[in-house]
Amino acid sequence: MYTPTGTLIKEERELAGLTQAALSELSGIPERTIRRLESGESEKPQNDTVRALAKAMGIHYAELLGREFDQTQWDVTEIPFDPHDESGLGGQIAGEY
Repeated sequence: MYTPTGTLIKEERELAGLTQAALSELSGIPERTIRRLESGESEKPQNDTVRALAKAMGIHYAELLGREFDQTQWDVTEIPFDPHDESGLGGQIAGEY
């Protein structure tokens, strides 16, 4: 069953015992944006917004997207890399073979 991202943000925020103002302060995301997301007025948050909110609440961003998250799996988007490194993982991620 699909749950809108805004609903998940609100649920996780309340579980964390945070107000919208407190979450805004912790995440750097404007309170107005959080209010719009939670109300459903804005349905498609940017990835950076979701990541900042999740980090502020101490959860993985996938939880705010309604996806199950298996902590044993790698999250390639979290691996720092140098796209100019032709010998390592960075070159492979950037598509430089």
